[in-house]
Amino acid sequence: MRIKSDDIRRSEIPTKFIVYSIDGSIYQVFAQTLAGEALLLGDDGQILRWRNLQSVRDFLRQLSVSEVILRQNSAYDEMIGQPVSELPNTLELPLSLDDYPDLQAQGAASQDTPRQ
Repeated sequence: MRIKSDDIRRSEIPTKFIVYSIDGSIYQVFAQTLAGEALLLGDDGQILRWRNLQSVRDFLRQLSVSEVILRQNSAYDEMIGQPVSELPNTLELPLSLDDYPDLQAQGAASQDTPRQ
């Protein structure tokens, strides 16, 4: 199932979004609908993909968001020769829409303190 971001924007109903981490640093977003998860499309009907989580956050801030989850499926068992498990090997974490902290500013402040 697919849904255009403009349809979500117009509905103004707070929506749960699931951000899938695919193949390293490629992200796709799904919206939780009453019918299940729907792949988020651009207004032009093209599948939306991002190369970093900050870009995903920036995009989702334009929508009415109730919750954001980061989901990553791991192929670890397969990579080490383990039999494929009946249970999914999935990591899910809550994802904030807040920006990353300014690490340069924090680094400048911490440079004054000696390290052990």
